[in-house]
Amino acid sequence: MWRAWLGKSFFRKSLLMALCISSIPTAAVGAASYAIGKTHIEQEVKRSQDMLLKNGTERIDGMFDQLELAVTQWSIDPRFEQRMDRWDLKMNYNEVHTLYSALMVMRNTYPFIEQIQVHLPASSALITDTDGIVYVRDPGARSVYDALYRGANNLRWVKDLPRPHGKPGETSLALVQRLPGSEKKTYGSLIVHIHPERLADIANELRTRDDALAFLLRDDGQPVLEQAAVQPEQAALFEAVRQRVTSMDEPYGSFVQRNASTDYAVSYGRMARLGTSWTYVTAVPLNHLTAPVVAVSRLLLAISGSSLLIASLLSWFASDRLSRPVRNLVQWIGGTSPASGAVALASSAAPKPAGAADEFSLIRNRWDEVRSQNRSAMETLERSMPLLREGFLLQMAQGHYYSLTEEQLRKRMESLRWEVSGQRFSLLYVRLSDLTASAGRFRDDDTQLATFAAANVMRDVAASWEDTVELINFQDLSVGVLVFSPAERAADLHRKLQRERASALLVALNDVLRLTATVLVGATTTKLGDIPRLLEEVKYAIRFREVRRKNEVILLDELTEAQRNGSGWYPFQTEKELLQAIRVGHPSEIRSLLERFFAEMEKRGAKELDVQEGSVQLLGAIRHMMLESGVQPQRLFDRNVYLELQQLREPSRLQAWLFDRVIDLYLREREQQKEYMYQDAVEAVCALVQKRYMEELSLEACAEQVGVSPFTLSRVFKMVKGVNFVDYLTSVRLAKAKELLVETDLKVNEIAERVGYQSSYLIRVFKKIEGVTPGQYRGKL
Repeated sequence: MWRAWLGKSFFRKSLLMALCISSIPTAAVGAASYAIGKTHIEQEVKRSQDMLLKNGTERIDGMFDQLELAVTQWSIDPRFEQRMDRWDLKMNYNEVHTLYSALMVMRNTYPFIEQIQVHLPASSALITDTDGIVYVRDPGARSVYDALYRGANNLRWVKDLPRPHGKPGETSLALVQRLPGSEKKTYGSLIVHIHPERLADIANELRTRDDALAFLLRDDGQPVLEQAAVQPEQAALFEAVRQRVTSMDEPYGSFVQRNASTDYAVSYGRMARLGTSWTYVTAVPLNHLTAPVVAVSRLLLAISGSSLLIASLLSWFASDRLSRPVRNLVQWIGGTSPASGAVALASSAAPKPAGAADEFSLIRNRWDEVRSQNRSAMETLERSMPLLREGFLLQMAQGHYYSLTEEQLRKRMESLRWEVSGQRFSLLYVRLSDLTASAGRFRDDDTQLATFAAANVMRDVAASWEDTVELINFQDLSVGVLVFSPAERAADLHRKLQRERASALLVALNDVLRLTATVLVGATTTKLGDIPRLLEEVKYAIRFREVRRKNEVILLDELTEAQRNGSGWYPFQTEKELLQAIRVGHPSEIRSLLERFFAEMEKRGAKELDVQEGSVQLLGAIRHMMLESGVQPQRLFDRNVYLELQQLREPSRLQAWLFDRVIDLYLREREQQKEYMYQDAVEAVCALVQKRYMEELSLEACAEQVGVSPFTLSRVFKMVKGVNFVDYLTSVRLAKAKELLVETDLKVNEIAERVGYQSSYLIRVFKKIEGVTPGQYRGKL
């Protein structure tokens, strides 16, 4: 029995195949996962860490750049230009108090600033906004501070200054600027102490794990912050990374550092700092990422071994059953009837359709059905081919296939049964004119119907041309005619043919549909990817047609510079009369002047572009007139009127649109306005001033609150109150300031803040109006 089984090659091959399929791929996957996965993860982590570190380095660099720039700007502040070393710090109370406020504002500008000090060597004094005036008594500390303003650099970083409020011997990183910042003689230093904990927090932002490491190094390899201590178990890693990074010259880099059986992905980036450089370093452990790959690889190897054992047992029973369908298939291919064994197999299997003796009979029946369905699908595709071709052309012309290469576009067109090899492509762009001139065949809103009819007429005309022609219906009174012509045809001959074809299209549209049109003959190209560009060129160029000419053929390459620039003429006098008629409110006169406005432009040979630009200018003048009359256009129109205007091309439609959608709305709005609205608006503004006088109020903000234009509010405010808005606001604030001077003991600067003024401005305005300063006013009481 064993010899018989082993002698059957099919069984032997089936067993070998089962063993390979079940176990060998699994083992290969396990080995590959271990060999490739670990390395790939390390590379990806390093790449990701490099990107994060570069962004972090640029962020920290930018943060310190801003701080250095800010300190330089602070040093040239007028408050530091005066010689503070000549102050009597006890007697110059106001100057010192102002300095306190300035230092507090500076310190609050950046959250990582711990304290800002002004050092005056002449008196050995340190001035801060938190500690006031502190005198340096220790000779060693005094020499350290005195040396700050004697160096060659006005601005530099210092590491060995005592930390404010720190432990004895604890130092702080500080940015030192000699005072003043100008070329005058130096009298002291401005010292900006960096908060070490907050700087460490910024450096640790890129740490993705608690056991990761992040720190800043100076150019001598020492940490920027001595307080940036590491955990004891990371001390060896810190020292190894520090030494290796210090020995490298590249501005950015990464490597893998092993420490205590753990691999770390180390990335660093350098940044220049005032003649020196700092290095930002991060170290992220990799073992927690590669450990799952190792475990899965081992598991796969174990599974493959188990599968190999199980497969060797199951294949004894499966190989015989695998051979039976194969023998039946050979008999079916040879044209003989299936063996009895195959029939028995089929009968014992799951129920099958009628006529299916076994699995392969079922496969044959299914194959016949698939072929029948395939024929049906091909017939359906054949019927849908025109729509598919039309849709593809429309999307390609509109640039929806910009991501495809030239080769991909050609393959798609060839799959849609176009011959594009050795062809060049050119475009005729047909724009239908006003539909009202079609002798009643179309209404003004029959845009799609008229475009469809015109496309059919042009398709009949193009059928007699020797070149392949495809039409693109844009459904907006415009049709594109894409011509495929041999690439070797002479350019002059091709241009002549295109001109004749454009004229033939115009004649057909005039005769059949009674429609007028403009045909623009575009450029040619040998690349399908250039077709969207050709379409945009002709769409733009057709705007240079003369609106008074109803039928016109324009060659893109023959447009002169004068034609492109247009006539440049605008009926200013008619616009002036039209605006006056709108102000007066005479609808019949307005209609007459509108008609004259466009008639004068047509008479001057204006092109479509001129008419559209003239309409835009007229609309802008009307909107400006509305603002002057107290009507807000944005409240009057609930849409983008300029966008609507750009969709119109014919003068008759532009004229009707301007009256119906703009002027008529304004006339009705103005009739509904009442004079009492202005009185209510002024009272509302006064109430707003009484309530919010301490805030920054402007005429524009108040006008927006009550819904009128600033121009109108200014005019009616003066008319109702007798003073302008600014004088009224000033009187309210001064009245409140007088009240606070009399009833409270608040200081002048506190009163100024409560009434919405700076202290110096309140004093100047108060003296200008009352003749005395606020302090003198209080003293008289």
